[in-house]
Amino acid sequence: MPKLFSIFFLSVVICLSVATTAQAGFLSDTKKAEVNNNINAISSSTYPTKIRSVDSIIGSAIQIFLGFLGIIFIILILISGTNWMMAHGNEEKVSKAKDTILNLVIGLILVLAAFAITYMISNVLSNKLLN
Repeated sequence: MPKLFSIFFLSVVICLSVATTAQAGFLSDTKKAEVNNNINAISSSTYPTKIRSVDSIIGSAIQIFLGFLGIIFIILILISGTNWMMAHGNEEKVSKAKDTILNLVIGLILVLAAFAITYMISNVLSNKLLN
């Protein structure tokens, strides 16, 4: 089992590293130039960091948290699917794996619904505050 876990963990790390490096290839030339200009502007400014508003910091924290939840969801789905495949016809293990997958999907739907509601409310409030 530890060997299976280490192989699984290594494959997840490799997939995530490939996915993050592949994102740079999707940028158009104008976006790449804009990113480079922003980097140069920030590095040449007198302030070491860019001043951010509180709502952008909270939004970034929520995005990071939801990213971690997505990674945890994928890992748990893969573990449950592996448990289902390794059940060898044992109905108790199969039903436990099915229940786990069902609960994970319900949890994911709840998290996405909460994010959508929060996003909608924050947009409505920010538009009212700006007007």
